[in-house]
Amino acid sequence: QVAVRMRSAKGGKPASAAVVSRGVPAAAVAIARGDFLLVAAGAGFSHDSGLPVYKDIARVAAYEEKGLSYGDLCREVWFHKEDPEVAFGFWGESYNLYKDTNPHKGYTILKQWIATRFSPKDDDVRKGSANRTEQRDWFVYTSNVDGHFRRAGFNIDQVCEIHGSVDFWQCSARSGQCPAKDNQKKVYSPPVGFRFNIDRKSLLAKRDSKPLNTKGPIFNRNQPQCPECRRSLRPNVMLFGDTNFVADEQSEDRYVEWEERMELTLERKEHSSAVVLELGCGLRVPSVRIEVETVARDTLKRCHKKSSLASSVLRRVPKIQVFRINLNEADECETKPNAFDVQIEIKDETEVNEEKSNDASECNKKPIEQTLLSRLGIIKGIKGKCLDTIEQIHKMLQRIEFSKFLSVFINSSRAINDLKGEFGIPDKDKFAETLLSFLSYEEIFSLRKTCRAMKQRLQETSNH
Repeated sequence: QVAVRMRSAKGGKPASAAVVSRGVPAAAVAIARGDFLLVAAGAGFSHDSGLPVYKDIARVAAYEEKGLSYGDLCREVWFHKEDPEVAFGFWGESYNLYKDTNPHKGYTILKQWIATRFSPKDDDVRKGSANRTEQRDWFVYTSNVDGHFRRAGFNIDQVCEIHGSVDFWQCSARSGQCPAKDNQKKVYSPPVGFRFNIDRKSLLAKRDSKPLNTKGPIFNRNQPQCPECRRSLRPNVMLFGDTNFVADEQSEDRYVEWEERMELTLERKEHSSAVVLELGCGLRVPSVRIEVETVARDTLKRCHKKSSLASSVLRRVPKIQVFRINLNEADECETKPNAFDVQIEIKDETEVNEEKSNDASECNKKPIEQTLLSRLGIIKGIKGKCLDTIEQIHKMLQRIEFSKFLSVFINSSRAINDLKGEFGIPDKDKFAETLLSFLSYEEIFSLRKTCRAMKQRLQETSNH
């Protein structure tokens, strides 16, 4: 390993090492080696953009005076029998907030990883690789309804918003009530720039108030109506006790297909692996956590069915690793016995359920399979903010990349070998450390770019 010294912005002097969260180096190595990336995002990931998490959304004076909680407000009854001004006030304010808030830097870093590490190579695309299962790939699975993955520029065909998004609205009529049967599954998108007109004190969306930047026949009022039956529209978001939510079945089908393709590749290719980044997923709405642990369990059962799972982990080649990044609790039930004491084969559903009931006394909040997966090192908890942790992983990935580059460069370059003698440092690793102590990341990138250009010129010359 090459020790990399961070340079400070002033004077080019090495800066003191930043505190790295426990688990970050392992996550960086897993991403650098991985063939598949599943980004599983919850409310904690959006919180780093400045958006409130579930427990804080309704903690404002207007709702506290009425004794309303988030659970009370997120029910479709408000659009029918209760007060539409409250319903549109709550969801209109949420819509305005989500649209006026920019996605944080973590989205950009994830996109960079996807583009450079988990997308088909240009050569594969040009050759028209028929076997899609041999390609590196990624997917986003999120319970967030803010639509920020779409705004950040992710390929929406590889994003599954399991609870919907405020970017779309649907008819609030119950099944069979809307005269246009096809309208029961229609969703409508507000025009760009549309904002609800919300009273700042009462947080109500008055019926007679004019919305901002209104366009078109549907979103031309503060309480938009279905164009077919004139009932209120409601956000295309899964509410508590919802019986009318229009799910994006195509998105769900694409995710299921991707998961099957991932598991098939991991089963067939001996040295392939997958990484799951669970970002800010708590237990208040545990949908994403349960899915992540189910994916990990299914993958391990499929890939290790002919051998002991414990022995595979002891060989340090797990097919899938989950990195649980959360500010409040890294891993509620994490247990750390000696790996040699864990004698666990892949279990069927009955054995798993028995273990879950036996471990209930240890942690009442334990999601599916957590104790088993934690024991085997499949789930690793990283306590911290999602954005801070992603930035730390990104810096660690840069170090890994620089290490690989310098190792090849130092071994292959006659000029560098001459320099080693000039510096009086014969050991290549020590020389790499010395080199990095006075070269910035930008200079290293420039050096690498120059070397690639030189290599290409040499290849062209040899071909002629």
